[in-house]
Amino acid sequence: MQILKNIFQFIHWISLYILQLSSAAIKLILGSIEYQAPAWLKWCSLQLGKLRTTINEKPLKSLAAIAIISALGVGVWQGYQWYKARPQPVTVKSVIKAPTRTIIEENRPPEPLLINFDHSVAPIALVGKKVTEGIEVMPKIEGEWQWITENDLSFTPKADWPVGMQYRVHFNAKAFTPKTELENWDAEFTSPTFVAAITSSEFYQDPINPAMKKVVVNLNFSHPVDTAKLEKNISLKMRSAKAGLLDFGSDAISFVVSYDKLKLNAYIHSAPLSIPKDDSVLEVLIDKDLKAARGGKAFETALTQSVNVPGLYSLQMNDISPTVVSNEQNEPEQILVLNASAAVHEKEMASHIKAWVLPRNKINSSPEELKHPRAWSNQQEITAAVLAAGRPLTLEAIAAERENVETHSFKYQADIGSYIYVS
Repeated sequence: MQILKNIFQFIHWISLYILQLSSAAIKLILGSIEYQAPAWLKWCSLQLGKLRTTINEKPLKSLAAIAIISALGVGVWQGYQWYKARPQPVTVKSVIKAPTRTIIEENRPPEPLLINFDHSVAPIALVGKKVTEGIEVMPKIEGEWQWITENDLSFTPKADWPVGMQYRVHFNAKAFTPKTELENWDAEFTSPTFVAAITSSEFYQDPINPAMKKVVVNLNFSHPVDTAKLEKNISLKMRSAKAGLLDFGSDAISFVVSYDKLKLNAYIHSAPLSIPKDDSVLEVLIDKDLKAARGGKAFETALTQSVNVPGLYSLQMNDISPTVVSNEQNEPEQILVLNASAAVHEKEMASHIKAWVLPRNKINSSPEELKHPRAWSNQQEITAAVLAAGRPLTLEAIAAERENVETHSFKYQADIGSYIYVS
């Protein structure tokens, strides 16, 4: 008992000492300002004094009270440790794999919904069999649940998935082994959404009728498209290549749309285009909110494409190169190949091309220059006098599969190592 009194006397003494030390520190820092202890500290000192008096007056009761409080504290601590150490229920996590679009072009069945659990949760008797209770889908959809393995569950709809529908799956204990505890008894997924994309676009010139020029744009869809909605959302407008992006022509370009059998692909054909004086651009816009033929959530993104339309004076000769090929008799032949930026009629090209074999040396060459052939590399050196000193080269057109083509070929005969000038 005396030890207990000494402890409380020590605590009381420490409190007074702290008060005195704090007062001295503040006097040292603030000078003449008198320190006043806060109310809570005065209250604590007062209570310690009362507690000391009580212990002195009733030592046995005080010791019993402290023993009871200590025992309660130890009991609470031991209870907490037991609670932490007790066996915890195992919760099962699940991962849901939403179905992908049904590949109707290959006549495949709908893709199933797959749910994987990270523990074995399927009743052994139901593995590989249908599940008839314990699972609910909202909104309701006809189909079949089945345990593929002891921890893999699938759902296959009776008909194809609705387009872009959000579903909620709710589980209860009837579908699982006893004492199964799921981390989440609900799961959500969305059926395949409707998606549209521009796959290609081109300025097309008919190889048989070169006057027939148009723009062709190909579209692809994840589901059969609502054709009426698509055609309503299409617009074609021509603008000059030198103008701003929003500087469209005043008149829209008419078009027709064709489809494949399943309406998974659409082909936009512009009306025949007259060749503009300057290079132009045909802007293709497919407005947002396209829909699948079966309805569902719309495709919320607008599609745009720009197609270059060459002008009246845009024809260019991209490349002229000599090569050697073997003919039907396996004899080498010299061929001149020309690539144009657009299709040109064979007769038109043949009437506009000329070639010369350049002279071995330039005119008025020095005796030293005459020792070696001239390496003609500067086009500015090719004058009428130089061409007159050379010899005209006969070019024999080689017929292509079509009359209007971009690549034209001509036979010629020239000495190896000679320079040829083509105009």
